[in-house]
Amino acid sequence: MFVTKKLGKVNRELTKRLFEARSVTLILKKDFSQRDVDVNEFFKFYNENSCQEDRYKPLTEQDYDRFLSTRAARREPALTRQITSLAYKVGKEMISLAEGMPNEQVFPFTRLSMDTKFSKLVLEGKDLAAALQYVPSQGLPALLSELRKFQSEAHRPPEVPRDVLVTNGGQHGIYQCVELLVEPGDPVITCEYAYTGIHSTLKPYQAEIIGIPEDEDGMIPDTLDAVLGERLRRGLKMPKMMYIIPTGSNPTGTVLPEERRREIYELACRYDFLIVEDDPYMFLNYTDRPIPSFLSMDTCGRVLRLDSVSKVVSAGLRGAWLTAPKPLLHRLELHTQAELLHSCTLAQVFHTAFQRGLMLVPGQAFLYDSNAPCPYLRLTFSKIRHEDMDTAVSNLVEIIREEQQRAQQKPKRVATEG
Repeated sequence: MFVTKKLGKVNRELTKRLFEARSVTLILKKDFSQRDVDVNEFFKFYNENSCQEDRYKPLTEQDYDRFLSTRAARREPALTRQITSLAYKVGKEMISLAEGMPNEQVFPFTRLSMDTKFSKLVLEGKDLAAALQYVPSQGLPALLSELRKFQSEAHRPPEVPRDVLVTNGGQHGIYQCVELLVEPGDPVITCEYAYTGIHSTLKPYQAEIIGIPEDEDGMIPDTLDAVLGERLRRGLKMPKMMYIIPTGSNPTGTVLPEERRREIYELACRYDFLIVEDDPYMFLNYTDRPIPSFLSMDTCGRVLRLDSVSKVVSAGLRGAWLTAPKPLLHRLELHTQAELLHSCTLAQVFHTAFQRGLMLVPGQAFLYDSNAPCPYLRLTFSKIRHEDMDTAVSNLVEIIREEQQRAQQKPKRVATEG
């Protein structure tokens, strides 16, 4: 809990309502909606300035490439995780020999119940099975849906393609952002006194910390501008990332006013860096009205926002999520997209099998070089019903024979002289 002379007692009524599952919509609509923030007019005046125009346009998918670390740029999706994600999308109508999942019927739990001071949660049946099973790396689909609604209502972010990724606590989200953006030796902007978690994450990278002083209203934009301007004039490497806790900065407890947030966001556009907005104390804001977040004013797609319920529900539950532009979020996921096919006959087998309600995993998924040719596939049996096994294998044999015949019937290419 941060301490500052400006903050009073904990808002117990707010905390109480956060525990009530049915009250989330009321909280969003009454207390946290920032719909009155005129983000569409934000930076409008820069459109008339040709020398500034490009800086304030929304970033494109290609623009994000310059922010990626070498490690992030080299990441490839794990096909097995893509299969897990696909399994959640297609539902029960698919016979799956692909997922390496345990069978929910052998789980020892039949019912889980949790009581809080204000509500009760019971999990059983399909809901319990889903909670105990492997889920897509991005997060449980039902939870992701609720988090997307929450972010939309709470922040009303401008129309930039974004998505949400569930993380194992806020610290995990910090690590992911650093891994995504920071090269060894890179300069990173923080407050002069910053959360120890960002320091411990950055130290193995031997990052150059650009610590910006604070006053009673938090980070000083004029100082940030002066420091970055001097680096630019001297030809020093410019930072790609800022880490900041805007509400209840740890350890100083300062709260950035709205005007300063806008000034800092403008500097992010001018000097071309991304803002990692770590805001776990948002719900402990004691002002009459929540201050607009960096996400709520993100017209260009420069904000990666970290949210957590650790401070208002339970730190041990590690409930947190990361909201970011889709091109960056996809790099954070173990599965970036559900690509199932490769340019070979065996790949067409997977495609045809999927169309006929049969899910498989190619052997390439288990090679270090996933593009290398592989004559094998993996069939799992732990989750499939016994009565479906014969049908699945018979269908697979039929599909393989069909594709082999189709490949033999293709006309051979005749080489021609140029």
